[in-house]
This record gives sequence, C-alpha cells and structure tokens, in this order.
Amino acid sequence: MSDLLDKLIGEVDKGGGIISGLRQRLADADRKRKVNQLKQQIQDLRLQETQTINALSAQVMALHEAGTLTQPELVSLCQGVDNVRAQIKDREAELEKLQPPPPAPTAESRCPRCGSVVVAGAAFCQTCGSRLEAAPGPAPVAPAEARCPKCGAAVVAGAVFCQTCGARLVAEPAAAVAPAAVPARAAAPASAATLFCANCGAKLREGASFCPACGKVVEKS
Repeated sequence: MSDLLDKLIGEVDKGGGIISGLRQRLADADRKRKVNQLKQQIQDLRLQETQTINALSAQVMALHEAGTLTQPELVSLCQGVDNVRAQIKDREAELEKLQPPPPAPTAESRCPRCGSVVVAGAAFCQTCGSRLEAAPGPAPVAPAEARCPKCGAAVVAGAVFCQTCGARLVAEPAAAVAPAAVPARAAAPASAATLFCANCGAKLREGASFCPACGKVVEKS
C-alpha cells in the first residue's frame, strides 16, 4: 500500500516537484520542533542538577557545622566556605562603618480631628480641611529684677533713688565745663542799599548808568 501511494505521488509530482517540496518542509519543521524540545529538556535537567548540588552542599555544610562530617576532602571544602563567609562579614562590617549615620527621626504633626500627618506650619489639614492650632511658642523670659546696691531692696526700673534707703542708683552726671569765651567780632559796615532796574527789575551794580539786562538808562536819585 505504501509503495502504491509513493508511486501515485511520484506520478502526480512529475510536473514540478510540488509534493516533494512540501514533504521536505514538513520534515524540516518536524526536525526543528524536536531540536527545540531537546534543548528545553536539557535546560530543565541542568537546572535540576544545580538545585541538587545546592541541596547537597547545604547538607554537607550542616554536617560540618554540627561537627559530624568525617571525610577530609569535604571538611577542607567546608573550611574554605567558612573562610569566605568570614571575609564577607568583615567587608560588611567595614562597609557599615563607612555608611553615614541615619537622620534623626522628627516628630510628626498630626491633625487632631482625623489623625492624618500634616505638613509642618500648615494652617489647615490637607485631608479633612480642619483648622490646625498653631504650636505654642517659647515662654517669654522675665527680665532680671533691679535691686539697690546698698540695701538690696527691689527698685523700679528707671528709678534714680532707692525708695527704701534713699541711696542714689544712677551716678551723678559730671559737671559741665563752661566753654571759653569767644571775643565778639567787630560789626561789619552797613552795606549800601541794593539797586534794581525800574524797567525790568534786574540787579544793578553800584554806580551803573545803564541796566545790563534791558539797557534802560538808570535814573540817578
């Protein structure tokens, strides 16, 4: 039957080899499918191998840490792992010393109505809109009390004399030194009256016959 089918396919495919080409494509596709399937199986088996080795290593290390491992070769390998772990801890401790200290935690301000965290200095809660009371400021510092240096009684600020013993609280001002007498200057001679032009009002020089501004003849008085 198979020979007959191949013979029929051969008779039909005499013209251009269409069926032969299709058969080749199917074979190539089947080969690629098998290749990908085998690659995936190999990858899964290698992963399983790695997991088994890790589990075996963990079991061997557990026996080593418990002190029940007797094989010298395995003990030597486990000691190498211990050495590597010790170096890792030393590097981590050195790294921890080089890290900057964490910032000090700040007190969070919360809304008294809904309890949400609010921004420092905010006047209203951004969650419920309630008005926030301003934080009380520092208490004012009371001024130092003034006392009399003689009797020690408290005196009013700015007082000149103690109201208890009468002692003077403010030093007396130094006597003012009278300034030296300055000799009086001789009186300056009276200046002649200023003359102005009767036509334009310009100032005239003493003895001028004509106005320097308008040229008007100056009338002599």
